[in-house]
Amino acid sequence: MKYLNEIFKFGLACCLILGFSSCNPDDDQEAPCCDAANPACPNYDPCTSITEPTADFAMQEGVLTSNGIIFGRDDSVFYKDVRYSALHDSSIYTHTWSLGAEVISDPVFSRTHNIPANQRPVYITVSHVIEFPVDSTCFTNLTGRDSLARTYYLIKYVNELAVYGNFRGVFENETDSFDFSFGLYDTEGNDALVYESSSIFIEVNFHNLGETTHYGLIGVNSIGYMNGSASADPRGFILPQDSPDVYKIEYRLYLIDFVVNARKLN
Repeated sequence: MKYLNEIFKFGLACCLILGFSSCNPDDDQEAPCCDAANPACPNYDPCTSITEPTADFAMQEGVLTSNGIIFGRDDSVFYKDVRYSALHDSSIYTHTWSLGAEVISDPVFSRTHNIPANQRPVYITVSHVIEFPVDSTCFTNLTGRDSLARTYYLIKYVNELAVYGNFRGVFENETDSFDFSFGLYDTEGNDALVYESSSIFIEVNFHNLGETTHYGLIGVNSIGYMNGSASADPRGFILPQDSPDVYKIEYRLYLIDFVVNARKLN
């Protein structure tokens, strides 16, 4: 960005002037404003609110809920359905995606990977090129083109998704913790393969019940959903938090709302 040093120095100077002026009740002269985003200020910088365009993009997978599909956060581990979303999607940008032999020009698109379990796990790379008009006022070194490639992983076993596994949690506003788990297994008790038709949902000590249940947690890597009645069986979500391996489980059971804060053990 042009003249950053000069703008910073001027901004610092005028803010010091403003500070000294505010301490002198006898001085009626109004100090200059110091807001670089305000065109009326001497240090106005038209580039303050402009971000540099990049080819960065998000990849997400969603779960079907009673309120439609809800997508998890940006991720790189998926079951089968991936949505690719460019961060810059207005009409001034041109997009070129490469996914295998396919070329896509939309800013947002989705693909389903119907790859059988015996051909998994699979790593897939998608690349994104963005082209845009260069704002020469604010950016002097841009070429009007940026590119990014990302690789993601398609699981072989459902329990590879992060929402399944062993957890230690505590009910909100309580102090005593308890261990519990979510999983999907075949009829012999092994981790279920993707597309396993006879798989069984198993929860151990969910809600600190001290028993094994089969409510069913429908999950992708960054969001899980229980689609029960909210009375005899739970309805709600398990969601990752900002800290690694920390999750919040919010659900309704026996027509009462519960929140469990948990850490994943493995």
